[in-house]
Amino acid sequence: MTLALLADLSAVAIKLLSVKRIGVITFEFCFPCGTRCCIFSYMAGNTMWAPWRAAFILGKREKGCIFCNRLKMKDSVKNLIMYRGESCFVILNKFPYNTGHTLIVPKRHIGQLEKLNRAEAAELFELTRKTVTAIKKTLKPHALNVGMNLGRMSGAGIPSHLHMHIVPRWNGDTNFLPVIGKTQVVSIPLEPVYDLIYKELAKL
Repeated sequence: MTLALLADLSAVAIKLLSVKRIGVITFEFCFPCGTRCCIFSYMAGNTMWAPWRAAFILGKREKGCIFCNRLKMKDSVKNLIMYRGESCFVILNKFPYNTGHTLIVPKRHIGQLEKLNRAEAAELFELTRKTVTAIKKTLKPHALNVGMNLGRMSGAGIPSHLHMHIVPRWNGDTNFLPVIGKTQVVSIPLEPVYDLIYKELAKL
C-alpha cells in the first residue's frame, strides 16, 4: 500500500467518522504489502457481531424453558448437553456467538444468582473452570469471554434460567464478513465441536 493511498483511505475514514460515528480506524499489519495498513472498521471497540443469531432472536419460540426441556432428553448432539453434574450441566449453544460457545447451567429452574444454594454456586463455577480447560485443550482459542447476563435488560435471552457463557475468541473472529458482507464463517460445525468438548470433559 502506497503512502498516497494510505493517506486517501485515512482521509475518507476520518470524513465518514466526522459525519456519523459508525466505526473506528485501526492500523493492522498487512502481509501482502508488508506495512501497517489503515483499516476502516464498522465495529466499534470490541463489539462482537453475530447477525446469524437472528434465527434464535426472531424465530418461533420453543414452548417452556429450553434448558429444562433439554434435561429431559438423552444426551447427544441433538440436545447438546456435554456433561451433567450433581446440580449443574454443560451445554453447547445452538446459536453461538462463536465456535465452541458453551453454557454452564444449574439444573434447577432459577433466574437469580443470589438464590443459588452453596452447592449449586460451587459446582457452577467448578464446571466453568473445567469447561474452560476443556475448550483450551480442544479448540485452542486465543482468548475467552466468560460471564452472565442477569435479567432481560442485561441482554439475557433466557432470563428465567440463569447460565454462564463461555465464548472462545480468536484473532480476527469479528471482521467485515458478518457485519458488512452478511456472511457468517463457521470454522467448525456443531457436531465435531460437541464431540471434542464432550470427550475432554469426560476426562476431567
